[in-house]
This record gives sequence, C-alpha cells and structure tokens, in this order.
Amino acid sequence: MQNKNLRMILEIALFAAIAMILDLIIPSTHSVKITVKMLPIVFLALRWGVLPGMAGGLLWGILQIILGEAYILSAPQVFIEYILAFSCIGLAGLFHKKMQRALSRKEPVKSDLAMIATMALITGSFIRYIWHMIAGYVFWSENIESVKAAIINTISVNGLAFITETVTSLILLWIMIPSFKQLLRNPASMPELRAEENANA
Repeated sequence: MQNKNLRMILEIALFAAIAMILDLIIPSTHSVKITVKMLPIVFLALRWGVLPGMAGGLLWGILQIILGEAYILSAPQVFIEYILAFSCIGLAGLFHKKMQRALSRKEPVKSDLAMIATMALITGSFIRYIWHMIAGYVFWSENIESVKAAIINTISVNGLAFITETVTSLILLWIMIPSFKQLLRNPASMPELRAEENANA
C-alpha cells in the first residue's frame, strides 16, 4: 500500500510537470488553443481515478500561478479558473475503471479504448471550460454593457477554446491508442477492480 501511494504521488507530480512544460512550450491564445497540454492530466486520471486526476490538475493550476503563466484579476477569479477549472480535468477519471478493465484483456479492443478515452477527455475538458465560461461572464465582461452580450461573448470565446483544444487533444489521443496498454494500464489498480468484480459476482 505504501509503495502504491508513493507511486501515485510521484505520478501526480510527474504528469502535472509534463502538462506545465507543454503549457510553456506550446503558445495559445484565449480563444484558439491548438494544444495538447491537458492530455497528461487525462492520462493520469485514466491511470489512477478521479481524486489523483483532480490533484494533478490542481497542481498544474498552482504551477501556472507560481510561474507567472496565470491571468490574474482577483482571488475569486484565480480560484475559479486555476483551482476549480484545472482540477475538474481530473473528472476524466470517472472512466478509470472502464479503461483499466478494457486494458486488462489479453487483446484490448481498440475501438473500446478509443471510445472510453474520448469520453474521458471530453468530460474533463467540458467541465473545465464550464468554469472558464462562468469566470468569463463574472470577471471578464465588465466593459460589456448588456447581460446578453456578456453571455454570448464568454460562450463564444471559451466555446471556441474548448472545441479547438479538445479536438487537437483528441487527434493525438487517437494516434496514441496503440500505446495505451503501456501508457495507461496501471497494475496497482487491478487488485481493487478484481475485488469489486468478485463482490458483484
């Protein structure tokens, strides 16, 4: 158990660091994000589950603040956009058990892996950008006079960012499917999954 927890903590730090490095080397604008920087957190979540995935997203958000990569208006805005939003990428871990079961087969079905990973990525990305949309309306729309225009503005800006980043990430995700067994399979999760299966049998 101790070794499992230590490995999980190390992977949280490693995947958050990889996400931060990608963040630094792949520039992106507010509305168009041709980048794959959230993939490491999605992979972490698919390996370990929701809480470790959210911890990795949280650490990535904190690293952005520490390294001066965050756009800061106020403490509440930072909390929503860099603590809540980035933590929620880890909700991709809702598909952790499905992915681990699919990978435990002798010959994993690639279409199953693609579907599970796609749903995981879209889930984490969508919930993240919901928070960005809320922040966009509350904190970034002060100079927009009408409520309707402010809502349209935040949906269009963050909606485009969500679509472009998610599609870019999905393309690389699908390319990497042949390496999923080596990359995403987590032997440490197997005893827990087998125990659940036996309890449900």
